[in-house]
Amino acid sequence: MAVLLAGRLRQCGRPEEVFGGPADADVAAFVGMETILSGRVLASAEGRVIVDVAGRHLEAAGGLAPGQAVLFCLRPEDVTLWPRDGVPASSARNRLVGRIVSLVPHGALVRVALDCGFPLQALITRASARELDLAPGMEVSASFKASAVHLIPHR
Repeated sequence: MAVLLAGRLRQCGRPEEVFGGPADADVAAFVGMETILSGRVLASAEGRVIVDVAGRHLEAAGGLAPGQAVLFCLRPEDVTLWPRDGVPASSARNRLVGRIVSLVPHGALVRVALDCGFPLQALITRASARELDLAPGMEVSASFKASAVHLIPHR
């Protein structure tokens, strides 16, 4: 698979390599990562990285060195929404409270824009949005696994 953006070859590799490890923010956006945030690695141990993103400490799988500047990338379908205080125990290492900024129908799905101190995008079914009675201004909990996060080192 080759990714050409603005007439330049940006990344070449097997599809799983490009989708799982985009080379830069433009390739990340091209392969569907809608949350792309600047961060800095605070700690790294046992295949787990703690990244500071806008003052929040978020976890990702990986092995980057502390101090490394990164882009923290996440696909909206990897974000799960819950009632404000209703997040059950799970293997999802990242849990945030956010306020719904907008709900936009997207076929059978709904794109939910959240403000968690930084913008976070979620993509859920219409049935889930209806059952959770989601509305702009409402606070919800969002969770995602460390393994869903893609970190791109940058300067």
